[in-house]
This record gives sequence, structure tokens and C-alpha cells, in this order.
Amino acid sequence: MRVDRRWLVLIVAVAPLLAACPSAPRVRPVKAGDVNTGPGSLESVRRQLQGTWELVEAVVFDASGKATPRKAEGRLTYDEYGNLTIGAKLADSTQPETSVSGLLAYSGRAVIDPAKSQLVLMDLKSRLPSGEPIPTEVSPEKVRDYVIQGGTLTLTSKDASGAATARTTWRKVH
Repeated sequence: MRVDRRWLVLIVAVAPLLAACPSAPRVRPVKAGDVNTGPGSLESVRRQLQGTWELVEAVVFDASGKATPRKAEGRLTYDEYGNLTIGAKLADSTQPETSVSGLLAYSGRAVIDPAKSQLVLMDLKSRLPSGEPIPTEVSPEKVRDYVIQGGTLTLTSKDASGAATARTTWRKVH
């Protein structure tokens, strides 16, 4: 019995000391510099893109490079987390509104490359009421060049060979 009492006294004496010791992180934090927010930086481009944009112009290019303006209306939103949502309707389309030929509605993440002034869409999800798949014209494989001047955003979609397939111009609403 004496051995049991000694252990009990030892545990009662040491327990408060162990409880009083604060836990410490096992790994020291990595020291890094400030985020580059200067002109042309990723953070600068993200801040410029952030907000709601209204479609001003849509142009489609055929295989020979001939531009055809399309009547269209739509909104593009880009949030602080890199999520991009587009809802646009081609007003001059003869297709029903639930068709991909007359309506573009999708969301995903925009991965920005400020050095090349390009963005790539990732994890695209269709938002079409009919549940149709995302059209090949909007596929994530397409590279989009961007130009931001004042309150205007121009996105030019290109195919694998680098030829322009479409260009949209957006005006910042807020």
C-alpha cells in the first residue's frame, strides 16, 4: 500500500506543474517578406479585377481571323478569393435562352499570370438552367489575355495555336 501512496503523492505534486506549462509550436514560423502590391504584381492585378463588371462588347473571330461583333449583355464578378462568375446572353442569338449558343453561365477560379497578362480558368462549373455542359469556347484549356485600363477590362480568348477566338470588353460597375 505504501508504494501506491507514494505514486499518488507524486502525481498530485507534479500534475499542477505540468498543467501550468504552456504549449509551444513545434515548428518555428517561416519569415517572409511583405507581399508585393506594386504595379504589375499579382496582388495589384487581383485588386484591379475585384468587383462587378458589365459586358460592353463581344466579338467572335472565325478561323480566318475575321471579327464578327455580337450583341450581348452580361455580368462578370471577381472576388477577393480569385473566384470568377460570368453570366452573359448573346442578344442576337436565335437559340433559346437555355442553350449554350445563347447563354454563357459558369463559375470557377481565375489563375492570373501577371508577367504574361494572362488568366486561366480552373474548376469551371456550368450555371446553365438546362444543365448543359460548358461549351468548348469557354474551356479551361483556352488562354485568356487580359488588359485592364482604367475601368475597362478586355479579355481575349485564344486557341491552342494562339489565334484569337473571342474578345469581350467589360466596364467596371463597382
